[in-house]
Amino acid sequence: VHFAALIHRDKSALVLVRPSDLKSASLAFTRFHTSAARASGSLVMMVLEMLMKRLGFQQFYAHGGDWGWLITTNMAQMRPKVVKGLHLNFAPPSKPDLPMVLSIMLGQRFPKLFGFTEMDIQHLYPCMDKLVVESIKESGYMHIQATKPDTVGRGLNDSPVGLAAYILEKFSTWTSRDFRCLDDGGLTRFYKENFGKGLSQTHAK
Repeated sequence: VHFAALIHRDKSALVLVRPSDLKSASLAFTRFHTSAARASGSLVMMVLEMLMKRLGFQQFYAHGGDWGWLITTNMAQMRPKVVKGLHLNFAPPSKPDLPMVLSIMLGQRFPKLFGFTEMDIQHLYPCMDKLVVESIKESGYMHIQATKPDTVGRGLNDSPVGLAAYILEKFSTWTSRDFRCLDDGGLTRFYKENFGKGLSQTHAK
């Protein structure tokens, strides 16, 4: 939905990479190459590019979240003439280095030194609460999906309402932690602010 106006104007396609795409692409690759027991990110990238070309798109936009951020980033870097644009909603650093550690340790006292804005300070500090406690609160789904994926998967597949609730809960909490205190999870406000004037209008950030 976020990209509909852009795609409509440009007449191009958009490839979205989600965690489920990893399994789908792996199955597709294995079907044609039986020796492949597991598809790496590079193979997933190749399968997705082949799919887009079979659909008739020689160029397209790419969006990645979760593991998709790495796949679409690699795709944009390795196929710059094919990927017209890249959008990410999850972009973790490749590895925690010394400058990053120092910025977290000293950024609250010396924000300008590390290029932090007021919003950065608001999101990062206090570190224990924002980076550790919040991560524990919001990572329960990861544990379920990592240890009992078939249990939750079959339930979500059987219930459209359950699947919608599972996904929209993430939209709610990850848009604003304060939304957890609202009866509707802030979803009514979010969609009114962002889509109340139609998809072609500028959206709130």
